[in-house]
Amino acid sequence: MNLKEAERRPYEMFLLGIFYSAVGIGLAWITPFTDKSLAAVFLTTMAAIPFLVAELKKEESEIKKRPIIGEHKDIVAIFFFLFLGLLTTYSTLSAILPADAYGMLFSSQSGEINRIANIFSSTGAAVADCGDSAWSMFCCFISNNLSVLFFCLVFSFIFGAGAMFLLTWNASTLGVAIGTTVRNYIPVVGHLQAVNLGLGRYLVHGVPEMLAYLIAAIAGGIISAAFVRHDYRSPQFYSVLKDSIGLIIISLLLLVVSAIIEIGLMA
Repeated sequence: MNLKEAERRPYEMFLLGIFYSAVGIGLAWITPFTDKSLAAVFLTTMAAIPFLVAELKKEESEIKKRPIIGEHKDIVAIFFFLFLGLLTTYSTLSAILPADAYGMLFSSQSGEINRIANIFSSTGAAVADCGDSAWSMFCCFISNNLSVLFFCLVFSFIFGAGAMFLLTWNASTLGVAIGTTVRNYIPVVGHLQAVNLGLGRYLVHGVPEMLAYLIAAIAGGIISAAFVRHDYRSPQFYSVLKDSIGLIIISLLLLVVSAIIEIGLMA
């Protein structure tokens, strides 16, 4: 897989995402790491970074005066299908692995899922930290998601494709949430219905939220490449900065859409 092939057939990044995450999880399992769940995320990230850094540099060099989405659709598709590959591996393995392997490989993700679940009561109303009105819940969701988007932007700016760690972490957490739901519901409703419940519960609002993080990571990575390649006072750098600000605005709008959908699902 090279850059031209990835842009021509971005759906093949889905298979690359499965490969990266499967290798990362496998290596974490056989090596003596204390926290195998975070080790798997780290190893998966390390595998993906060289390819994505090269793609971000190429993307920055090809910025033209075109509509933002049309200009960046190739790299958005590459990140998105890579993310789907990671998500597929984590959701599948967390649904089918034995309990002892599940506990070792997904302990950090399970802890994060439980932390988020404890924010809300069983009826879907937020507890004191968020309030019980729709506006309070919206603000709570936006506040939490903005912090993730901020770090995606900053990590990508400082480390090039450094936001890949956060994207892998989010893919793993979302995947484990889906897989755990499937795992819990199989004895009750059967395999097919359990899969539908797992996907329906998380992907409806999860897709726009993850797209927001992906686009923010791309924006940060493009600005990072521009700092390396151009003087910050040059017209080229200004053009890249303006383009990246447009991407950040799009990612913010997607977060708003995701929060509205999530509140609607909980109502």
